[in-house]
Amino acid sequence: ETNPELFKLVKVGLGSFGVITEMTIKCVERHLLTERTFVLSHDEVRQHHQSLLHENKHIRYMWIPNTKHVVIVACNPFKTGDCEKAPKPSADESP
Repeated sequence: ETNPELFKLVKVGLGSFGVITEMTIKCVERHLLTERTFVLSHDEVRQHHQSLLHENKHIRYMWIPNTKHVVIVACNPFKTGDCEKAPKPSADESP
């Protein structure tokens, strides 16, 4: 709360800046996502990184060791028209 820009920077500090002992997280309503998985080269990831971040709600990169390939997993909320195609939650998943 007091210095959000600094907090963003030290998240990748791997503990060298201290340890977070308490955190408040914001919960959101349960929602459906569309997941798309595809492979790009390292060069393509570098070239398209900003657009991938901008175009997707959630993005994950998984570098494949000893190759030049990266598995990309992009998740986005269902669009309005897609909800009819969404799988129905089972009884134990219902709110």
